[in-house]
Amino acid sequence: MLGSTTVADLLRTDVVTVPPDASAVDLARTMRDEAVGCVVVTEDDRPVGLITDRGLTVRLVADDHPAASTTARDVMSERVVTVGLDTCLFELTETMEDHVVRPPRRRGGSPPY
Repeated sequence: MLGSTTVADLLRTDVVTVPPDASAVDLARTMRDEAVGCVVVTEDDRPVGLITDRGLTVRLVADDHPAASTTARDVMSERVVTVGLDTCLFELTETMEDHVVRPPRRRGGSPPY
């Protein structure tokens, strides 16, 4: 039942994180090796940014940054919006709409709903 579906039911719990000083090369390799399209940038165990594979590509290529010397801090989205694992699907979609967030993706590329 969708009304009782929560974030914990939809998304992976082993979130892939990187430090702010990770190079763009390391970011791309981490995404490839972990088979994810998004990593959370953390500092002192707190989320400080988010990087998607699309965001990395667009920011790196469009701004002609050298991958080896560009860091996560240079290309991350700093506005991090979080919800709890017990957040229901309806509340999640409302939060995403309020903050203009693209839908999360599962490993196969399809939306989780």
